[in-house]
Amino acid sequence: MRLLLSALYAMVLVPPCASADVSYEFLLSNDTGFSINGNEYTRTVTGLATHGVTFDATITVIGFDSSGAASNVSTSSVGLGVSGTGSALIDPGEYLRASVSVTNVSGGTVNFNGFDATSLRNFEAAETAILSLDDQSSTTADNQTLSGASGTDFNITLANPTLIHAISDSGRMRFYSFNASFSAVPEPSGLMLSAMMGGCCAVFRRRRSFTS
Repeated sequence: MRLLLSALYAMVLVPPCASADVSYEFLLSNDTGFSINGNEYTRTVTGLATHGVTFDATITVIGFDSSGAASNVSTSSVGLGVSGTGSALIDPGEYLRASVSVTNVSGGTVNFNGFDATSLRNFEAAETAILSLDDQSSTTADNQTLSGASGTDFNITLANPTLIHAISDSGRMRFYSFNASFSAVPEPSGLMLSAMMGGCCAVFRRRRSFTS
C-alpha cells in the first residue's frame, strides 16, 4: 500500500511531458491528395503522429500576380507556379503565400512551429528569388535572397516562419515543397495512467516477493 501511495503521489507531481517535434514535407506537385480552387492550392495530410498524439495538417498556398492581385495557381510534377502572366511558373513580381493549419488533434496538443525548409524546381542560373515574411520583395529585413542557383533541385533551410511569401525577383521558378515543423504535448491523463500502471506493477511484484 505504501508503494502504491508513493506512486500516486509521484504521479500527481509528474510535470507534463516535454514537447516532441516532428517535421513533415508537403509536396506542391500534381500527384494525388491535393486540390486547387482558382488561386488556392491545398493539401491535407491525415494521421500524423508523435508520442501518442495524432493530428491532421493542411498546407494552403495562394497565388498572386505582380500587382498583388489574386492569381490562379498551376501545378505539375515539379511543383507550384502562378498563371498570372501566361507561363505556369512564378514570373518576376509574382509570388506564393504559404501557411499551415492543424485539425483533428487527439491525445494532446499540437503547435505549428513554422517552415524549416523549402525546395525549388525550374530555377535557372543568375535568377533571383526571395523568401519573405511579407509580400514586398523590396524590403530586406526579413528576406532570404536566393541567386546564382541552377538545376532541378535547390533546397533552402528556413528559420521557421509560420507565414512565408515565395517571390520571384528576376527569374522564373516553381516551388516543389515546404517542410513544416510541429511540436506535440501528450495529455497529462496519458502520463497519469502510465504512472498508475507502473505503481500497481511495483506493488504486485512486492506482494509476490512476500508470499514466495
